[in-house]
Amino acid sequence: MPTWAAMSELPTGTVTFVFTDIEGSTSMLQRLGDAFVTVLEDHNRVIRGAFGDGTEIRSEGDAFFYVFSSAPDALLAACAAQRRLADFAWPEGGTVMVRIGMHTGEGVAGGDDYVGLDVHRAARIAASGHGGQILVSEATQVLSVSTLTPEVTLVDLGEHRFKDIEEAEHLYQAVVRGLPTDFPPITSLDVAPNNLPTQPTGFVGRTSEVEEVSELVEQYRLVTLTGPGGSGKTRLALRVASTLQAGFPDGVFYVPLESLRSPELVVTELAERLGVTNGAGDSLLETVIDTSAQKAMLLLIDNFEHVLAASEDVSALLGGAPLVKIVVTSQTPLRIRGERVYPVPPLAANDAVEMFAELAVAADPSFVLDDEVRPMVDEVVDLLERLPLALELTAPRIQLFGLRGLRDRLSDRLEIPAVGLADVPERHRSLSDAIAWSYDLLENAGQSLLRQLSIFDGGFTLEGAEAVVDPSSGVAEGVAALLDRSLLRSQVTRGEVRFSMLEAIRLFALEELINAVQRDAAALRHAEYFVDLAETAGPLLDGESQQVWLDRLADEHDNLRAVLRLSRDSSDPDSGLRTAGSTWRFYHRRGHLREGREWLELLLAMDGASTEATATGIEGLAGIAYWQADYAAAKRLYVDLLDLYRELGDDEKVADTLFALATTTQWLGDLEGGRDYAEQARSAYEKAGAPHGAARVAAAIGWNIWQAGRIEEALESWIEARAEYAAIGDDGEVRQTDLAISAMLGQLGRADESISLAAETLEAMVEANDASGTIMAIDFLAPTVAATSPAPAVRLAGAADHLRGEAGGGLSADSVGLEPVRSMVADAMDDADIEAAWSQGQSLTLDEAVSLGREVVANTDHT
Repeated sequence: MPTWAAMSELPTGTVTFVFTDIEGSTSMLQRLGDAFVTVLEDHNRVIRGAFGDGTEIRSEGDAFFYVFSSAPDALLAACAAQRRLADFAWPEGGTVMVRIGMHTGEGVAGGDDYVGLDVHRAARIAASGHGGQILVSEATQVLSVSTLTPEVTLVDLGEHRFKDIEEAEHLYQAVVRGLPTDFPPITSLDVAPNNLPTQPTGFVGRTSEVEEVSELVEQYRLVTLTGPGGSGKTRLALRVASTLQAGFPDGVFYVPLESLRSPELVVTELAERLGVTNGAGDSLLETVIDTSAQKAMLLLIDNFEHVLAASEDVSALLGGAPLVKIVVTSQTPLRIRGERVYPVPPLAANDAVEMFAELAVAADPSFVLDDEVRPMVDEVVDLLERLPLALELTAPRIQLFGLRGLRDRLSDRLEIPAVGLADVPERHRSLSDAIAWSYDLLENAGQSLLRQLSIFDGGFTLEGAEAVVDPSSGVAEGVAALLDRSLLRSQVTRGEVRFSMLEAIRLFALEELINAVQRDAAALRHAEYFVDLAETAGPLLDGESQQVWLDRLADEHDNLRAVLRLSRDSSDPDSGLRTAGSTWRFYHRRGHLREGREWLELLLAMDGASTEATATGIEGLAGIAYWQADYAAAKRLYVDLLDLYRELGDDEKVADTLFALATTTQWLGDLEGGRDYAEQARSAYEKAGAPHGAARVAAAIGWNIWQAGRIEEALESWIEARAEYAAIGDDGEVRQTDLAISAMLGQLGRADESISLAAETLEAMVEANDASGTIMAIDFLAPTVAATSPAPAVRLAGAADHLRGEAGGGLSADSVGLEPVRSMVADAMDDADIEAAWSQGQSLTLDEAVSLGREVVANTDHT
């Protein structure tokens, strides 16, 4: 007897419709006879007990129709129903398998029932499933996913079309821990014959990758997804295959090769998956080709890298079966005609965060991804290089270490015991297993090259590899082979190809290098190459090619750090002093002042350095101290340096040091002493014949006159210095000079010119990626706009103060005699508002401060 909800009880608005019925109830009735009545009554009690929070609309035979006001409640009730049904003691032959489907939509009452397309959509979804399965529409998934417990996950089944419903429906399967998850393909208009496995966890992100690979499959007959172990090739391929099912009426078939140990078995595995048996007189490959010749099929051949000799069989199949298309996953391309290779990238940042959060919640239900923890999660997924397997193995350890502990251990490269996954191939049960699989497939020469290349930290160029790797190795050919194996990645940056490894692969290979007793020799060649690079770059960081060399040093920053660590750990300070001292201008321009100072102070404190290396290190440390506005320390260092360069007989370095002493002495308030050093520098530059001498002397005298208060005279000297710097191509000093000129124009009341030049210089600093200079430009812009934009000016000054501290110090606007911005706006703002604006500025990032500066300039009439 059907039961009906009274019309007044029908929930309306947005509701979730749930349909259930017993799969195979007719055959069960025939088997059980009169006993089926008892089974049906037990089934009805279980369903009603689980769905008690919903509204029962009707029941007919073994079918129920419920409505819930809450999508999460509906889903959890369905999960409870399946668990209770699975736990019930059914009689022999009377095990009840119920299929459940649901959809969230508009609840429109019509009499004592519902009307509208959403009800029919829910019914079609339920009818497409199988006993024990729960199918969920996308609308329900969106409303439920954030409220799920660790016991329940949702697996993406792709889009499906149903009879009499024009729009396709994106479906998900609810996976309940401890209950069956492997079901046949659902029954819809789109489903062709297939054996695609159901994935136990949801498919996160990869929207653009799915679209790109799907488009490639439409254009090409063989598409190979490449990438290192654990990069998500198989999951992406399965997602693509599921998405494209409708286009292959003769079937979509998954052919896993992971367990094979011989290329000869590939055809056997393929035949088995296609249900093909060998015909009389024909080879098995010929039979597969004949059987497939007129079929529009998609084959997904998974894990091909260890059976590459079977590539010829794939080529033969493509040649003999023109309607067949093949997607392959492999760490190495097949290298046959017509192949299109798609390197699988790491997860996008947001997708990696989402995946980590889902896995973390499964391990620790109290974990919440909110604004407070999001930055730390960002760090963790970046440290894991957004590699799906690394996330899958590491995220559950949040229960052991906590989020901060995970972050700290990853930052310090400490081992995190991975969660062993029992339901994945053995080589994916730990990240090292996945890498070892790839490593073991290499021949001895490839393993040796990979080990030696692991000495590079942060990537390398082919030139660097040829300088560091054992000369007996064929480097170019070997690098190409490792690229093919997905053990290296390449990227073109500013016209130059750089190579890198995933950090997990590099650390694995580095450990092998230690075991192979090659590390000392490789590390020595690595240090020699980068010391030479640093010393080559040093003199060029103030010339026409400074931007090229600053960029190159930025690319090699991690390799330079490795040289400094080796110098420290081997108690041999010379290589470190030569490296850090030569590149101090890089630390200045790119915002690494604190790091550079710490290294140079540490290395200079060590015993055993040569006079030349000591001089280089002191020059670097003095330059950094100067740009940190630590003028007392800078002067002490420059005085010592002057004696060293005189001892070494380096006339140009003597002149440079006298110039540095001139400006440093002036900053300390001794204008007369500073002018004396400037004149000594003029004579020394003339003796050395240094082309940059005139510019530096003009700048030193300009500083002296400016600090003496003769602003118009100082402006003339600075304009002369700018012209000299421009003539020798020192763009960095041109930018610094423009900031000083802008400040002097403001002091002379030429506000429009001051703002225009400050704004132009800010853009020039940003374009040059000059971090310290950009902070200075923001700080110098603030007083120029204070009269017209007081609150934004305070925010700019506050931002510069904070960012300067983060960068390790630097020159401030008020240190050159400009009035502090907070004093300048005192008449326009009260103290509380000034402090509030300052605090707001202190919270800005560099990019945000630049954007604020641009906005202030755009809103200021300075034409």
